[in-house]
Amino acid sequence: DADLGGGLRLLSTPGHTPGHVSLEVTTGAERFVVSGDLMHHQLQAANPSLAEVGDTDAPRARETRRAFMDDCCGTGALVAGTHFPVAPVGRFEVDGPAAWRFRSVAADA
Repeated sequence: DADLGGGLRLLSTPGHTPGHVSLEVTTGAERFVVSGDLMHHQLQAANPSLAEVGDTDAPRARETRRAFMDDCCGTGALVAGTHFPVAPVGRFEVDGPAAWRFRSVAADA
């Protein structure tokens, strides 16, 4: 991880590519995270084992996705799923043991 100052931080999220990072923006109590290539579809929340063809280390990517979603659930972070095909901004919610779901903010509108 690297603190860039001004509420910006790079989060180490390896697995898709060796040096992959996600971007965190914090303002006061609010946290916003841009996932980058960590996840490519909302279905990966329910099944983090779903690999993307470009994952260079699928087992590590899976573990990174799980840790990322746990962390985001714990802080209530708003997340931008960079490659999510529809409604890419929302929050992860726990949906059982080792299972999550992505709730788009569009669903709340």
